[in-house]
Amino acid sequence: MTKKELRLYLLISVFANAILLPFFLINMLEQEIKTEMRQSASPSTSQSSSTSSSMPRSSTSSTSSTSSSSSSSTSSASSTATSTTSSSTTSPSTEAPPAPVSSWASEVIVGMPQELIDSWSGENAVTGEKYDVSFHVTGFVVARTIYDENRHGTTFSGITGLERVGDHLFRYQLAAGEDASALIVGGGIGGHSVKFDHGIRIIDANTIQPVIWQASITEDFNYANPLPGPLLTRRGS
Repeated sequence: MTKKELRLYLLISVFANAILLPFFLINMLEQEIKTEMRQSASPSTSQSSSTSSSMPRSSTSSTSSTSSSSSSSTSSASSTATSTTSSSTTSPSTEAPPAPVSSWASEVIVGMPQELIDSWSGENAVTGEKYDVSFHVTGFVVARTIYDENRHGTTFSGITGLERVGDHLFRYQLAAGEDASALIVGGGIGGHSVKFDHGIRIIDANTIQPVIWQASITEDFNYANPLPGPLLTRRGS
């Protein structure tokens, strides 16, 4: 090869390299860019995949936890309901009830009680006798018995007060020098070696009943068992 041809070859080579070198560099640059893009995209995809994978697990875990909590709450509510039912069905107490309190107490009423001050009337359904009894604020008692149209009798007594001897039950306290004739309504009394006491049962505001106690002269009166007289009602009631 001559020098002229050598110079021409070198010239062509330099020219060719000048033309091809940019394409070669561009190609290398593209390859590096693609490689970097793949590397940068790969962690992101992995991270995204990891996130996507972990999210359902978290949701499932949360749902499981919520379900567990709900189950626990239901169990607690059931336990509470069972406890309440158990408490409400507990057998009743076997303790003895308190002893009944007496409805009356012994007392002495001085003077004529306001409940008695009025006129009272009654009748014996068997004999047809009629009775009129008046209690005065002064302690004066007037009793009138009407046997029939032609016969009647009036008696008088005086009391200083009453003594409570039972529930709604009172015995008269006679004034000094007075007898109990007006306090005996509906029949006579008598007997040998017996004694008597007289009283009244105040049934309600409009009804009373004279009573008598009888006992042997050697015994005490049993005030729990009086002999009842006729029922008397307040006039006008």
